[in-house]
Amino acid sequence: MNSSLDQLVSAAAVLGALPPGAPAPPLVGIHRAADWAAVVIAHLDGPRPDSPRPASGDAEQSWAFPPA
Repeated sequence: MNSSLDQLVSAAAVLGALPPGAPAPPLVGIHRAADWAAVVIAHLDGPRPDSPRPASGDAEQSWAFPPA
């Protein structure tokens, strides 16, 4: 088992258990396969939070954050 993957799926399950109207995006779904998972959340209108953005066209830099 992958601890980081388990944590991601657990966090998504908590998000899905929040009551309607909670200040969080609604969970659309979770799909778990052997060594990967997809977590889909609804889009919320509004400004994006400040975060470092990759240089334009830099495919190696994505929206992934470094591990803690």
